[in-house]
Parts: sequence; C-alpha cells; structure tokens
Amino acid sequence: MGKITYFLALFRYTALVFAIFIVATMPSVAQDSSVKYTYRVLFRDKGAEAFLPGSSLYRQTENMHNARCIERRKKALPVGRLFSLADAPVYHPYIDSLRKNGAEILLKLRWNNYAVIRCDSIKAEQLTSFKFVEKIQRTSSKLQRMSSKNIAAAWIISARERGISPVIQQQTACGAFRYGTSFNQAAMLGVPELHSMGITGNGSLIGFLDSGFRRKTNTALQNADVTGEYDFIHNDSTTSNEDGDSASQDEHGSFVFSTVAGFEQDSLIGIAPFASFMLAKTEDIPTETRIEEDNYAAAIEWLESSGADIASSSLGYSTFNPTDENYTFEELNGHTTITSDIVNKAVARGMICITAAGNAGPQPQTIISPADADSVIAVGGLMPDGTTPAAFSSRGPNGRGIIKPDIAAQAVGVTGAIHYQQTGVRFGSGTSFATPIIAGSVGLILSAFPEITPYKLRDALYSSASQADAKDDTLGFGRANIPAAMLRLGTIVSPGYASYPVENSQRFCFYIRSDFTVIQPRLAWYSSDAVSPRFYSLKATAEPYKYIADVPKSDFGTNGKSRFYLDVSTSGDRRTMPYFTGFDEKTLPMTFGEKTISCGIDERTLPLAPDITASVEVMPNVVDNSRDHATVTIPVDADTPFVTELYNSAGQRVWYNHTPSPHTDITIHNIPTKVLASGFYFVIVRANGRVMTSVLVRM
Repeated sequence: MGKITYFLALFRYTALVFAIFIVATMPSVAQDSSVKYTYRVLFRDKGAEAFLPGSSLYRQTENMHNARCIERRKKALPVGRLFSLADAPVYHPYIDSLRKNGAEILLKLRWNNYAVIRCDSIKAEQLTSFKFVEKIQRTSSKLQRMSSKNIAAAWIISARERGISPVIQQQTACGAFRYGTSFNQAAMLGVPELHSMGITGNGSLIGFLDSGFRRKTNTALQNADVTGEYDFIHNDSTTSNEDGDSASQDEHGSFVFSTVAGFEQDSLIGIAPFASFMLAKTEDIPTETRIEEDNYAAAIEWLESSGADIASSSLGYSTFNPTDENYTFEELNGHTTITSDIVNKAVARGMICITAAGNAGPQPQTIISPADADSVIAVGGLMPDGTTPAAFSSRGPNGRGIIKPDIAAQAVGVTGAIHYQQTGVRFGSGTSFATPIIAGSVGLILSAFPEITPYKLRDALYSSASQADAKDDTLGFGRANIPAAMLRLGTIVSPGYASYPVENSQRFCFYIRSDFTVIQPRLAWYSSDAVSPRFYSLKATAEPYKYIADVPKSDFGTNGKSRFYLDVSTSGDRRTMPYFTGFDEKTLPMTFGEKTISCGIDERTLPLAPDITASVEVMPNVVDNSRDHATVTIPVDADTPFVTELYNSAGQRVWYNHTPSPHTDITIHNIPTKVLASGFYFVIVRANGRVMTSVLVRM
C-alpha cells in the first residue's frame, strides 16, 4: 500500500495505488458468519473518572509516557498542560467487554479513542448495542501496493567482498568518514561538513514507520542503536520477516533505514549514523488493507509516548481498490485523513513528523496523505545534480490549496544497504529514500539544538533552502541546506569533540560556527575536588571552526579525574555543550591522558604541537574608524620567515602577509583595519612550526 519506491534501472513506472481510512456504517445485509472481519469500535468516553491532576486516570496517563517524552513535550506545551484526556488510555473495562464477547483486540488508539478488533459480522452487530460504543465501522478491503516499480528490478548494483570496516561499537575513533557512493546524497545537503565537526546525530531519537526492518545481516546496520521496535501487524517485537511474511516484506523498510543508520567506511555512511532509533512495522505487503492506517496511527502514538524526537514514514494513502470509496482531492486538505490527523496531533505534542510526497508526478495535485498534513514536513525528490526535480516526485498543492511538498532531497540513485547480504550496497529511487535523508538531517540539527520546537526547526529548514523565496508545488522550498538551517537557529556548538594528552596537558579541540560575533568561547573546568569551575579561554586555530584549549595535568585534581562543559557566548546568543539553560549545569567526565576523538573528526587534522596555544599580542585589540591599523607583536626565537593571517568569524581568510626575513626576538607588524567590516577576527601567525593566535575586534 504505502511503499513509495522507484527504481532508476527501470526508467518507467506504473500508476500508484494508495490506501486511506474511510468511515463506513455497518452493512445491513446478511454476511457469512464464519468469516471474520476487522472493525473499528469507537467509544463514547474514557470512563466516568474526571481527568484531573492527581487523579488515578491522570497518573496512569503520566506513567504511559516516559521521561524523554515529557521533556520533549515541554518544548511545545505549557508545563501545566502536558497531558489531556486524549492522551489517557482507552478505558480498559470497555476493552475487556469486547474481548469477553468474542472480539480479538488488534489495536488500541488513544488520541481518537477507538479499538480495532477482529470478529464475525454477527458478533459485530451485537457489539453495536453496547452503551459505551459510539459506532462500529468496517476497515477496508485489500489494496494494491502504492508502487510496483520494483518488478524485475536489478536492484543490486554493487557488493563489496573485501575491505569491510571494523565493527563500530562506539562513537569515537572512527576517523574521517569515507562515504563511497553515498557521498552525493549527503553532500547535496551539506551533511559531510557537519560530520567532520563531530555532529553525527548522537542524542536524537528517530522513529521509522515502514514494512519491516532486517538490520542484523548487513554489517553496515548491525551496530545501529535501536532502542525499541514493534510489529503492529502481528503484535510482537519482531520487525524483520516472520513466518507467513512475504519474502519482500522487510525489503523497503530496511533500505530506508540504512540511508540514515548505515555505517561502513568506503561503502555507506548514513546521514545520522550515531542517532538512536525506534522501528515500527506497520505495512503488510501481501494484504494491502486500510487497517495499515490504523497500524500507522498506533505506531505514531507509540513513538510519541516513548520520547521519539522524529517520526519518518515513507508511506502514503490516497486511492483505494475499485470497490472502495476513494478520498476526493478536496479531502486531502491537511487534516481529514487518519494519517494527517495523527501526525498533526503528534507535532502538537513536540514530535517532528516527516513523510514522503509520493511518486505520482509530474502531474499536479498528486500529493498523498499524510504529505498533505498541515504540520508534517513533506519531502519531494531531486535528481543527483541537486537542482532538477525528479519527474516522478508528486506535486501539490493539497486539497486546501496549500503548497506541498515542503522540502527536497536526492531521490534518484540513492545508496542503501543490501539487507539480505553481509556486505554491499544498492541504488534505489523514489521519494521514499529522499524522506529519511531529511529525517536524518533533522536528527543532526536536534543533536546540536535539542531545545528547538518542531515549528522553529521547520521554519529554519524552509527559510534556508534553495528556493526559500520562490516556493512552488514541485519542490516546496527546494533543496535543504542543513548547515545554513542550523545557523539560523543560532551558534553551532558541536556535541562532538577531540581530547588527547600533549606533554603535561590535556588538549581539547572543539568545533564552533556562528553568524554572530564570537565573544568568549571558554572551557569551564571542575577538578575532582572543585566546587566552582576554572575557565580556560579557547584559542582559534588555522582550521575553520576549530578551537583549542590546554588544561595542565595539575588541574585534574588528586585522582586525575575531572569534569567540564563548553561555554560559548556571542553577540547574539549563548550556548553550552552539553546543552543546558540557566544554572542547571551539565558536565562531561574526563580523565587525564584519555584519548577521545568523536567519529567524523579527522585525527590527521588535530593540532599536536605543544606550543600551539602560544599567543601573539594585538594592540589595540579593539579598533574603530579612528584607527587605520592595529599592531601585532610576534615573539620569534630564530631568524625564520613567518606568515600573518586574519580570519573572520565565518572562518574565511580576509588578509594575509608573508615576512621572509625577520629579526630574532620581537617583531612588530601592522594589520590594516580600515578595510575590515565590523566583527570579530582571529589573528593567526605561523613561524618556525608554531601556530600563535590572538583576537581582534573591529567596531
């Protein structure tokens, strides 16, 4: 029903068939009582108890939501209104009554207060007389697949038999990422730049809804951090193929998942490989019935209450079999379908929902649901050049005339793992595969900005995209630019860093990028027995966005153990790593001599010279229009050439001077300041293997 898959090898595709929820009254004609059907039972209420803080119903509701969910909800909801009656469980005595009267309970949906059951038609007719039952509706009949473009497709393009990466058990010491054929889909959005700063998704929790997930065969997926999985078809915790499943059941979801979570050097680097993940199996390949929408809704509720930050679905619903009533285009209006309704409710609770636009383009008004939803991020498809729309990508607007899709990523020739082999990648095409690329990218954003609400993040994503000022119904706001989106949210302080011993000091290397003037990046340091921190100022290096500080061994305390946080103040904001607000400090542990290099950071670029933090003096270091130069005093211990450079806060070199024959000891040099724009500048001097730094502020 909802697998949005297009394979480039075919260069053709058939008409798409979608599925959607339809409310139907019980048929009055006689039916075969030996056949069991599935029904939705809508309840009148959630019992007689008032939903008030302190009540048993309220406490039960709280207990259904974990601490991570509650913290995420605080970003989007007033503290006193984190829970509503809609969040409360379906009233258990009602469920018991259905079960005692012969109904098999398949799903329980809290936000819309109904259950999905299986029983014969006579039993269903009897249930309509129960006072607590508002209505009983049949779920729909069998549907065709959303896309059949994979028929006879030679999907396997390449499979490596040698050079398998070492198994990655942790998020350090991976080195710089080597993407293989997965580079383009990441580079199109600026993702490798973030990876190189140590931003790899850690701290974000991404949920996937799809047909199934085989994650223990291909080495690229074996170490993905999956914190929970559930099969909403068979009601168990196995999301890979089970007895009775179609052979292709877990194919689509596995590929989708691998584009984000995959990690194998020289083969496949996922967009957010060190995020955490939850997997929901909701699409039943052989049956293609509309009950899959109920599975979808149940999965969204499960992900939300489990604290997921993001829900990504490469699924969609619109058209039914000829015997079923289809949605009209006007009903794809952003809130009517069961899937658009459920994602809107989830976003209101602070979870970011991302979904595929569909593959019915280039005709207009071919968007599917929940891509039509008001609050969802609907993803369109691009060719590998990053500019040309994929012909098959569904076009908007939605049924209310709202422009859709919203954002775009690569959808043709996307690299993913071969789920049934130990190694190897293959290529697939479709908005199915553009969608997780955006979902993983949003995971990177949340890794650096965990406090951001879905609406602020969405605005930053849209306003920084390639056609932000010319939104259309083909690509929405256009190709995403993830570093630019992050800069719109504030100063980027990477959660990844490097630390290693240099002689009698512990060196720290942090990555900071800002469109504001950087005022004071500093390391707040607590030795083992300290109550208040000591602060070490960070020095700029010749590498863009890279800052270092050295902490002497003597400041580690008697047991050699300490803790720290990074504090970065700018002209526009203040950020910390780990992130916290106010005085609720969060710190990271450190032991002297420990070597920690976050994955993605190229160890070969780390500064190792002991005296790299030596400073040169700039006088005055704050200049205005009344001065045409500043003077830099450079200590030189030999007759050696040196280079003086000036970098702005964006990491761009704006001035350069080479002095070939200085005198030993002290050298004075002038830096022109009249031509400089207002802002914060780094003075970097290279002499005799040393790198010396200072700061210059132009008013």
